[in-house]
Formats: sequence, C-alpha cells, structure tokens
Amino acid sequence: MKQLIRESEQGTLITERNQKLGDYLDYWLKMRRDSLAIKTTTYVSYSSYMHRNVIPVLGNISLQQLTGTHIQKLYTLLRSNGTSPNTIHLIHTILSAALRDAVKWHRIALNPCKHLTAPRTKRTEMKYITRQ
Repeated sequence: MKQLIRESEQGTLITERNQKLGDYLDYWLKMRRDSLAIKTTTYVSYSSYMHRNVIPVLGNISLQQLTGTHIQKLYTLLRSNGTSPNTIHLIHTILSAALRDAVKWHRIALNPCKHLTAPRTKRTEMKYITRQ
C-alpha cells in the first residue's frame, strides 16, 4: 500500500494493467480523433501506419512490458524489409506521441521511445519541369 501511495504521489502509478500495445494504439487513435486533436484524414493515415507496420509486430506485447529494444528491433525489421527511412521516422513520431500520452494518462511509467533515435529522413532533390 505504501508503494502505491508513493507511486501515486510521484506520478508513476500505473492505472491500466495488462493492456496490449495493439489495443492501446487503437484506443489512442480513437481518443485523438474523437477529441478533434487530429483530423479524420490524419486518423486514417496514422491508423494505416500502425496497423500495417507496428501492430503486426508489437501488438501482442503488454504496454508495460514494451521496451526500447522492442521498438528498435521493429525499426531494424522495417528497414530490412525495404521500408524507407522517412516512413520509419514517421512511425517513430506517431508511436512516440502515443506512448507520451500513455505516460500522461498513467498507463506506463516511462516512454520507451524517449531515448531512441529514428533513422534520419532522406531529402530528395526536387525536379522541376522547365520550358524548352
């Protein structure tokens, strides 16, 4: 009981136990959409990235068990499957925001994405159409 009180006072008390990452991401996306924090088109895009890339690989891991190592292995797997660094960087941004909210909502104590570095985005040179 003393430990629960101490965690509550420190803001590290976990209020949701045994929730899978996939379930949490679905919940998070719906919360962001319903609160009008993101537009419908953004919701569709984010949902697509999470359901195509993250949930099939990490969706069955408990939110509290998720580590930076799991996420880094996901990035390595995506890169080896030919996913572009820009896409991986976007996935990192979305996942990091979702886990930041999980910390804020007291579902996890620390954000495992916080100290990870996503692949650098590649800038492509713009090609312009010119008159001949």
